[in-house]
Amino acid sequence: TDIKEESPTYGEGNLPDKILLASTAGENFTPKSALKHQCVHNEERPFTCTECEKHFTDSTTLKKHQRIHTRKKKLKCTECGKCFNHSTNLRIHKRVHTGEKPFQCPECGKCFTQASDLARHKIIHTGEKPLKCSECGKCFTWASSLAAHKMIHTGEKPFNCTEIHTGERPFNCAECGKWFTQATSLSNNAADVSPHDLPRWEQEQRR
Repeated sequence: TDIKEESPTYGEGNLPDKILLASTAGENFTPKSALKHQCVHNEERPFTCTECEKHFTDSTTLKKHQRIHTRKKKLKCTECGKCFNHSTNLRIHKRVHTGEKPFQCPECGKCFTQASDLARHKIIHTGEKPLKCSECGKCFTWASSLAAHKMIHTGEKPFNCTEIHTGERPFNCAECGKWFTQATSLSNNAADVSPHDLPRWEQEQRR
């Protein structure tokens, strides 16, 4: 099954409160378990092990997997000194240094170091969107994308603007007298202003 190379994800700690996820199997779930369950169906694996780069559907499975890396590491990379428990992991890691990418996408020719990365990439070409919004019917490939979309319907706005809106308009157009908050807005206005847009008295002065 194909999975996307990169996708926006929600960690377990910041999952939106109001999420209604479509379930392939027809079961009902809480928001957190629904996201985890849906990953099983479309094989989305947003949690990556920093040691061996394996991908997992949830943080619990990732943590369980990472225990193997806490054991004594015997295999050492001769290039950078990084150590590994298994020869397979060392072999995959070495491709970082050699630049080897043996897994090629038959659709676009893009190459990857691991088969799992290729699998995640392939969904770009299939266009599969198994998740449907119950409110408007729009379909999505990833549970996380559907979750973000649902905020449009719930009105939830978890992201705050970092800009300070003072209402100040320091940029003045010498042609029409309008004031703007940004220099780019002033430039765009100046390009659009014609003599006919100016006050009548100023038009007469320019004749």
